[in-house]
Amino acid sequence: MDYCYIARSSNVQKAMRYGVARGLFSNEAGMGSTPHAHAAAEVAHPADQGLIAMMGVFIDTFIILTITALVILSTGVLGNGETGSVLAQSAFNAGLGTFGPVFIAFCMLFFAFTTIVGWYYFGEVNVRALFGDKAVKVYAVIVILCVAVGSTLKVDLVWNMSDMFNGLMVLPNLIALLPCVGIVKKLTKEYEKYLLLIIGHDSFYRDENMMSAMERTLKGTTADTLEKFFKLYRADNFNLLNAYIALSEFYQSKDQKQKALHTSALGALTGFTKVLGVVSNRNPEYKYTDLGSLFVEVSLYSDIIEWGIDNSVWKGFYQFAEQALKNDYPVFAKQLFSVLEIFFIMVGLVASTSIYAIRAIPAISRAPTYIRIVLSL
Repeated sequence: MDYCYIARSSNVQKAMRYGVARGLFSNEAGMGSTPHAHAAAEVAHPADQGLIAMMGVFIDTFIILTITALVILSTGVLGNGETGSVLAQSAFNAGLGTFGPVFIAFCMLFFAFTTIVGWYYFGEVNVRALFGDKAVKVYAVIVILCVAVGSTLKVDLVWNMSDMFNGLMVLPNLIALLPCVGIVKKLTKEYEKYLLLIIGHDSFYRDENMMSAMERTLKGTTADTLEKFFKLYRADNFNLLNAYIALSEFYQSKDQKQKALHTSALGALTGFTKVLGVVSNRNPEYKYTDLGSLFVEVSLYSDIIEWGIDNSVWKGFYQFAEQALKNDYPVFAKQLFSVLEIFFIMVGLVASTSIYAIRAIPAISRAPTYIRIVLSL
């Protein structure tokens, strides 16, 4: 009998068992728990929230967990006999000194608290649907007792119970998802049609010659490539901006890079034209020379900056730069990224391309640095 083969098979089986178990505990994919929260969101189309839900699993699993694993591997603490949160604390202790364990302790505190609150809400929704409002108080008491008892039990027992109940949730939910495949396909197709209906009357989008001309401009390698693009092509239908951004994100999720580039380009052009108009109205003496000078002028007006955040204008510019990079227009993308980098430093904005979000940070915490992460999603 090949005992080495049996031992290797056992190790693989354990790795798969704990990998699936911890993955479920982390991102809850396939468990049917988070639909309660997503269903409560108010969006124009169900696919909007569906894309957000999918992105949450990606960020949790492929970014946060990968970073944690890399910290453990790079600090050399793996194999010291410790497991779980203690192993993570040892890794951060090796890398950050005494601050490491304190940092992990705070992270776990907030993680545990938000998890309890979130899961309580999910359970309350189910209890109210099954038994009515009167049963909610009884459910609340049971939750409090479970939290109190669970905090006194051995860690291994808590993990085993958690894995068991998670597995019991997954099996019926995955079975229930199978009949929903057709609904998901239908909604996905409707989502594209919904967005195309919004922008369908835009002559820019329907003009294939215009699209080809825009791409030829993007291929330029001269120093004035960026300015040629924004001077030659302008779109003044501001109502289309968010539709272009959403459609570009949709095409990216479907790996349709050229369509994502076209829609993000039109979104950026729409935002550019509107910004230029707003600045010109605010300062009649301003004369446009280049995109950088326009953003310098914008930085003088905090209300225009906030308006740009609220209306996804800066988000549209950043999305366009990323799509240009993904479609192999590095010169244009570099020029646009450089202009945005300076602008974001001046006004204290942080860009995160992983979720296409532009957010303002308080002036007291603004650092004279700019972080850009370009991810191939």
